[in-house]
Amino acid sequence: MSNYISEEDECTAEEFLKFVEIETAREGYENNRYELIDGRIYMMSAPSGNHMCLAKYIYDIFMQYFTGKECDVYFAPFDVFLFEKSLFTVRKRKRPSARKNKCRDVTQPDLFVLCEREKIKENGIHGAPSLVVEIVSKSSVDMDYIKKLYTYMQFGVQEYWIVDPLLKKITMYVAAQAAGNESLLMSGNTFAETVESKIFQSLRVDFSDYIWVD
Repeated sequence: MSNYISEEDECTAEEFLKFVEIETAREGYENNRYELIDGRIYMMSAPSGNHMCLAKYIYDIFMQYFTGKECDVYFAPFDVFLFEKSLFTVRKRKRPSARKNKCRDVTQPDLFVLCEREKIKENGIHGAPSLVVEIVSKSSVDMDYIKKLYTYMQFGVQEYWIVDPLLKKITMYVAAQAAGNESLLMSGNTFAETVESKIFQSLRVDFSDYIWVD
């Protein structure tokens, strides 16, 4: 989401949750937020004004679209545990054999759409959402464009929006299969255009109406 500070040791989701519990119990660390990507812990800094306003702008449009439908919209902070690998894989990551069946990815997407209510558990979402939106900040460029792209696509996210207020562009990735072949479709828009989902018919966000924070 914002700033990421990598920890040295790799860990599972269970170890990650214990780490977060201990860290946030310390005085002055209560509001710290963390993610686990491929077994590595990253700490996130507070979002900017445009980051929060963009998230709310997109969320309000999504909520209007999904009201009365089977899918629901959620926002950070809400842990998403990525347990199951999809058939679609952007790259194959080497994992220690002793931990190959352990969850090693826990993210907090800025926004996401979930269509399987059974994935909701007390401690978060267990399984990939259908659509994820991440909003880029200066310190999260590599995380949002590379690390999270690989992670989300590998674990079954169908559509991934990277909303970049720095470059004023939106990049969309869609996992697709045709004739047994796996592919990753990419499209781009500017903030002067309307972005339309490829997996949810008529879901559109007109970014030209967004009011920038000075």
